[in-house]
Amino acid sequence: MMPLSRSFSRHRIDMRALLGALFMLFLLVACNDNQPAKVTPTPTSPLDIVSYNLNLPADLLNAPVVGALPDNTALHVIFTFRANQQLLNQLGAQKQKPGQNQDVESIANKLGITDATYQKLKTFFGLQSISLTLNSTHTSLTTDGKASSYARLFQTHFVLHQLKGRQVFAPASNPRMPRFMADALISITGMDNYTRPPQKHASFSPRTSTAISSSRKGTAANCQYDSNSSVLATNIGSVLYGYNAFWKAGFDGKGMTINLLEFDTYDVPDLQNYFACVNFHGTFKSIEVNNARPQNVDGETLLDIEMIASLAPGANILDFEMDQSAARSNDPMLDVLQAIINTYSKNANSASVLSISWGGVESNYTSQVVAAIDQDFAILSKAEHMTIFVAAGDCAAFDDQVFGDLSVDYPGSDPNVVDVGGTMPGSGKTNGVPNEAVWADGSNRSQCQNSWGGGGGNSTLFNRPSWQSFTGVANKYSRGKRQVPDVVAFAFPIAVFEGGQWGVSGGTSAAAPIWASGMALLNEATIHNLHLYFATTPLFYVVAQREAALKLHPYRDIVQGNNLYFPATTGWDFASGLGAPSLVDFYRVLVALSKS
Repeated sequence: MMPLSRSFSRHRIDMRALLGALFMLFLLVACNDNQPAKVTPTPTSPLDIVSYNLNLPADLLNAPVVGALPDNTALHVIFTFRANQQLLNQLGAQKQKPGQNQDVESIANKLGITDATYQKLKTFFGLQSISLTLNSTHTSLTTDGKASSYARLFQTHFVLHQLKGRQVFAPASNPRMPRFMADALISITGMDNYTRPPQKHASFSPRTSTAISSSRKGTAANCQYDSNSSVLATNIGSVLYGYNAFWKAGFDGKGMTINLLEFDTYDVPDLQNYFACVNFHGTFKSIEVNNARPQNVDGETLLDIEMIASLAPGANILDFEMDQSAARSNDPMLDVLQAIINTYSKNANSASVLSISWGGVESNYTSQVVAAIDQDFAILSKAEHMTIFVAAGDCAAFDDQVFGDLSVDYPGSDPNVVDVGGTMPGSGKTNGVPNEAVWADGSNRSQCQNSWGGGGGNSTLFNRPSWQSFTGVANKYSRGKRQVPDVVAFAFPIAVFEGGQWGVSGGTSAAAPIWASGMALLNEATIHNLHLYFATTPLFYVVAQREAALKLHPYRDIVQGNNLYFPATTGWDFASGLGAPSLVDFYRVLVALSKS
């Protein structure tokens, strides 16, 4: 017989097992009383923490780590949320009638994240000392804080890599965050500084002589530019492109706004002198983004302003400028674009245009920066109806400044902008108008220095959009990618007033504002005569596709020269795009489009 003590112990163990089984049965019954017969998976909690892949470039990840980023380093991190693409496309497809009330802020909860989501984000970020600013369209959240705060919040730490002669910081692991946040994002910028700052696309050569004195020495304007070595922008517009027909009809840009995105500044006396010479009677205003006025006067901003003042002398010029040295973001262009988006969110029906003469080779950018800039352009173009012109770069077909290495400039290669290449004087005349050739100079192949010529080629970042279709687009150089440039304009040599004297400047930095000015004149005329205006990049291909049926020539087809690799040919080509503006016929095509 089993001893009593062992029997009792065994009995006690069995009783515990029985009680446990009864308790589990009770829970099961209780749950079944409150659940439907069919058991469904429990939804994932919005507080679930997941990893967000930054897709950092391989050369950065493989570069040796040489230390830790100091904890007190100030970071400027921008979280870009996925815009409602269906709504964005609907806004972009609408015919734009002036006077219609359109306030993008009123649909921000539909276009970007909702107020409720923003409150959840504030709770999450409130765990650390990080400031938040949500933009007017609810598509971008700008944050500022110390590296240590971001490291704790996103469960990572920041390290320094030695990469190609510079130290680049990046998180040691992908950031971790609530699932609701990760699912809404398309990019995070500012957690690394891999992306190179954008570069200007302009150069200046002074032409001093006894006949060209400084305007600072007297009150009278000095308008004696050297016509033997350069061309005044006013003459470019009137002789080559038909802008004078609009001026004579009273369309000089009055009531239209041309925006500039800049990272250097200008000398006020230089502008005053030039304004007097070309009879600029519009308005000019600078907006200092982040209260950071650029300290350097390098001629880019001056060139852009002077082109517009010559060709749209009645326009409003709005110069959004920021000092790159004061920028804390991965790419300072993002801060300026946000400032422009916020400025027009309550005035999205103003038919304004934007000209950008800054950029860099595509490989300089992370995928996160490209995704953020691309969406900002889409919002400006489709939701705020702004036509964006971007210089194609001045290193011909080799934007990385390595002769023979095919590459193109960003953001000019973005599908939401009009990429503008360059021309120079050609040989002969067509219908009495001097011909143009593709701007190029391969005399010094060791250094580009913004002098090799107008950019063009296949993008590595974007596929060719369906609307990029015209004679010549499909050719032996095509790779199924976005092809640039879209159009061209006169780039060199152009007379500018800089540093108290006249000199020669140019590049695609001049070509982009030439087109921006032309678009302002076109919209001023269509608003007056047709009570509507036009925007977006596909328009330029639609105009080209209609030219044959209408027997019009909205573009001057450039068939002379090359950009040191791609030749100019009939129709679209990688050196001259669709061609240079022929503004009167361009307007006639828009009239026809307004009736369709």
